[in-house]
Amino acid sequence: MGAVWSPTGGPDLGAAGVAVARADAGRRRRGEERSTRLEDTPPFLPLRSVGPGAVLDGAFDVLRFRLGRMVGLAATLYAPLLLVQFLFELRYGLAAGSDQGAGSTPFVVAALGATQNGWGLVFVVLNQLALSLLGMAAGFQVAAWLDGQDPTYGTTLRFMARRSWVALGLVLLTALFRVPFLCLSILGWWISDAFVFSVSAAAGGEGLGPWAAMRATVRRARHALGFAMVVSLGGLAISMVLRTALWLGPLALVSATVPSGLLAVLVARLGALVLLVTEPLVACIAARAWLELRCRTEGYDLERWRDAR
Repeated sequence: MGAVWSPTGGPDLGAAGVAVARADAGRRRRGEERSTRLEDTPPFLPLRSVGPGAVLDGAFDVLRFRLGRMVGLAATLYAPLLLVQFLFELRYGLAAGSDQGAGSTPFVVAALGATQNGWGLVFVVLNQLALSLLGMAAGFQVAAWLDGQDPTYGTTLRFMARRSWVALGLVLLTALFRVPFLCLSILGWWISDAFVFSVSAAAGGEGLGPWAAMRATVRRARHALGFAMVVSLGGLAISMVLRTALWLGPLALVSATVPSGLLAVLVARLGALVLLVTEPLVACIAARAWLELRCRTEGYDLERWRDAR
């Protein structure tokens, strides 16, 4: 508490109990501009353990809760990535080569394309890095909502920038984690994905480093492996259905009705923007699964109920 100074230049001891300034007042004002009190009730409250179906359904509610912010974050990450890929395709002539059989080409994410000239692996890593950052952003916002705060777009973006090294570490660790499961083919990929599906959300929501987030996520999934496998498969199925309906369907229609493949290639490039919807949904599924795994394995919902009491 600071003392009020009198007009004579000395402290007014009679008002010594009145605080006039705080050393962190400036920081508090700047923080309030970046994060405000949450006025709405998050869709996952009251927090309690639910089933896999409720987790997948609740992810749509989480996405709708701050739809504009999540789509904006996805656009910040994926729009430059898709633009750079398109420029590389023009530079190396990949776009022209993709005209052939555009309607029969299997569905792939645009950021995973450009497999020639050694750039395919680069775009694969960049795509995974963007998805990891988006998952961290979803976990960060969900954790803030639990504390009654509503971080703005700018706050979340700065958080992603500061913790980008964590996302890169998670991409490398998850790739190494999946290697032993490759001997089981598709089943191995499914099991490994169930273990690490929510690792980025855990890193963002709990502020963990790559190794700590990986250990915590694997430990939780090990104790609820059946649930994790169902959610992982359900999230993949939902995202693929949306991508097929919003991207592959129009592409197949254009390819079947227009003789030239140029328009089909253009539709395919524009259809890649479906990532701005599907990837935020995947991130919200991971964040909702992270909360559920904490409730199932650590009694997180009971801890919050106890603290509230």
